[in-house]
Amino acid sequence: MSDLEDTITVDLKELEQGCEMTFTQLIHVAQEVNWTESEIETARKEMHDGSEVGWNYMFMGLKELVETGKVSYKG
Repeated sequence: MSDLEDTITVDLKELEQGCEMTFTQLIHVAQEVNWTESEIETARKEMHDGSEVGWNYMFMGLKELVETGKVSYKG
């Protein structure tokens, strides 16, 4: 576990028919004092890629839930 927490912001924009939701995630990456810029960038990319996969699963599950009333993905 990390003491660091990501910050997730959800912006809602009213549209003529419905609304638009924009999700923004500020990823905090733990790093060692002696890391090089390259190592920091590698860690950032790994965190970004892992978060992207998680968001994709979440939105696929939400879509399935809205369309069918169920979620088949069990993790």
